[in-house]
Amino acid sequence: HKYIYYVSKSGIKKYEIFSTFVETSDWSYMKIDFNDEDIWYKHIKELKEKSMYETNVNITKKDSVLILQTCSHHEDFKKYKNKYLIILNF
Repeated sequence: HKYIYYVSKSGIKKYEIFSTFVETSDWSYMKIDFNDEDIWYKHIKELKEKSMYETNVNITKKDSVLILQTCSHHEDFKKYKNKYLIILNF
């Protein structure tokens, strides 16, 4: 699916997925507090490059990003104790 919908009391927000990957050891994707917009953008682009799928979605420095994380049971990563499915949306 291309979109995720977030439903809250204030309404429904539609997010488009731009990257999906399984992470086993690099927890830097959790860093969200950047003082420099260029460093933040570089970080987001690096996360986009990890994607298991080509989404053909372009992000900009001004996009708000939603990062979702859940446990992964992907067969290719079964040997890892810690493995998380990461889905980045804007």
